[in-house]
Amino acid sequence: MIKNPLTSLPYRVGYACLNLDVPGSFQTLRLSSFTEERWREKTRANLSYLKDIVTYHLTTKLPMLRLSSDLIPLATLCAPKTPWEEEFAEEFSSLRKAIAPIRFSMHPGQYTVLNSPNPDVVRKSIEDLDYHARVLKSLGGGPANKMVLHIGGRYGDAKAAMERFIETVNGLPESILQHLVLENDQSLYHIEEVLFLSRKTKLPVIFDNLHHRLNRPKNAASDREYITAAMNTWGRGDGRPIIHYSQEDPIKRKGAHSKTIELEPFLTYLQQMPATIPDLMLEVKDKNRSAEKLLMVLENNKRRAEVLWAKNKYEMLSKSHKDYLAVRALFKEDPPDILRWAHLLEHLGQLAPNACDAENAALHVWGYFKEKASPAEKKNWQKKQTDFKNGRLSEKTLRQFLVRLLRKYPNDYLQNSTYFDADNLNRGWVPPAIAP
Repeated sequence: MIKNPLTSLPYRVGYACLNLDVPGSFQTLRLSSFTEERWREKTRANLSYLKDIVTYHLTTKLPMLRLSSDLIPLATLCAPKTPWEEEFAEEFSSLRKAIAPIRFSMHPGQYTVLNSPNPDVVRKSIEDLDYHARVLKSLGGGPANKMVLHIGGRYGDAKAAMERFIETVNGLPESILQHLVLENDQSLYHIEEVLFLSRKTKLPVIFDNLHHRLNRPKNAASDREYITAAMNTWGRGDGRPIIHYSQEDPIKRKGAHSKTIELEPFLTYLQQMPATIPDLMLEVKDKNRSAEKLLMVLENNKRRAEVLWAKNKYEMLSKSHKDYLAVRALFKEDPPDILRWAHLLEHLGQLAPNACDAENAALHVWGYFKEKASPAEKKNWQKKQTDFKNGRLSEKTLRQFLVRLLRKYPNDYLQNSTYFDADNLNRGWVPPAIAP
């Protein structure tokens, strides 16, 4: 096990767009179904959802967030005559005050291409960048709030493509330029080419570790040297430099992000960091959960550890009573071994379901409802428990009954539990007699 030397260092960690512990999602709108009424409804819902995510960040002290580009649906295509900044001035005013402690950024999508040989594509790309810059401004963002851009295509002539990129960027208004930052990608433009374009445009560079591993220059230098070079492109007004960190999913397509950030390779990678510490934007499927786990370890933060234990205790109990008892014992120590807890938390995702522990956890959760449940619900529970014990009912069905009880009898503690995650419901134990 790696000894973590970084607990006293002021790392800031963020993630992209969605929060797995805030119910909801950002809503989109098809051009074919656009009406002003639907547009207003979905935009207002998106701003409300962002407010919920910001509130979560303030409560859990998460310092960074990449905003969704879908915040204002169809913003560059068919928004109403009244600018959305004016239409939702009240909502943005409230968000501006709330989000101020958080470093927020954006990442325009793959169709925002400034070096396209097609002038219409370039025009639409600039409109998209303008939209993102307006979102950042509406939320109170300044030059330290960035929008991340890939270089684009090579179009059979990389030199000409890079010249078009330089020309287009150098013609952009300051309202866009102050937020723009360049990133190496996984197949077209490697880090040395991006650093070259930075010198020609004066734009800062974000180093992406996974993209670099998949798309390395010939005779590549070390990651530490490239991280340092990228950080040196950031000016005083740009805020602390940012790097992107991710791990590759071993069974999905090349370059696919992993479900979670594994601690050991992450801590090993941090040993390559220069003395000046960058902000870390994670690109990972479990979003805020990896960010919270890593911050817990980096800060050696007992409070973060207790929060994550409260969220995961019943899911852990459902998979391994042994690990559950190990964590309980760990928190009786003063101070608790937070690195050990992080490893047990990671181990949870690798555990296979089993009937004994699944039933034990379900009984613990039922304990929150047994005094409130109606006679019919108690009878229903007894039947389901018996069917489960006798191999006639899946753990998913048992948990779904508890989900319905939670909706009827809300409980803040259980509401935040990963025991009720859809993924965990689907990973539950299935008796051989009813297995597909």
